[in-house]
Amino acid sequence: MGIRIGTIFTGTVDRVGEQSVQTKFFMIGVPLVPLESYFVLQEQVNGVSGFVVPLHGKSVGLAYARWGSFIGAVIAGIHAMVTTRSWNRSAADFVPLAVCLVAWAITTFFLGSLGKREKARRSVLRSVTGLAALPSMLPAHVAEEVLKKLEAQSAGTADPALEFATALYRAHLLHDPAATERAEAAWARLESSASVVWA
Repeated sequence: MGIRIGTIFTGTVDRVGEQSVQTKFFMIGVPLVPLESYFVLQEQVNGVSGFVVPLHGKSVGLAYARWGSFIGAVIAGIHAMVTTRSWNRSAADFVPLAVCLVAWAITTFFLGSLGKREKARRSVLRSVTGLAALPSMLPAHVAEEVLKKLEAQSAGTADPALEFATALYRAHLLHDPAATERAEAAWARLESSASVVWA
């Protein structure tokens, strides 16, 4: 059994359906150095399908926290089993193991998730653009291409979801404060119309 040397995608955060943010790490047995973060469209057997985004602090931090707490749990479990004879073991011998497992569960299932409101906003973006990413996360050429398609679709329509997405992209790419206000107004209409699914 050898130690794996290479790269791994880990630190999954901000998941909306199949889409998420993950970070590619150089690893020697465990992830060591973050190389680049990805907005993942789909996970594949040999990696991910998606595009590079700026290094994502939450993804990197939680990757270290999850792996650290998991390895800590393994070490604590082995220590409790090896250093104390079975008839002398008490619940206190397993406290470090329990602490590490709780830390792993919290960082894996709770800290990497979007809040309900933000997940709803990202879900609306995904339904309109196909991408559950904020415009600020996307490479400029991708965001510009999405905005062109949105503006072509939005001509002559009053769909608040389309208006929300278009205004959000315009606010980011054109630094237009009025577009930010239009995005929030469209979002308020979406919320009041009960068409938003609160996951």
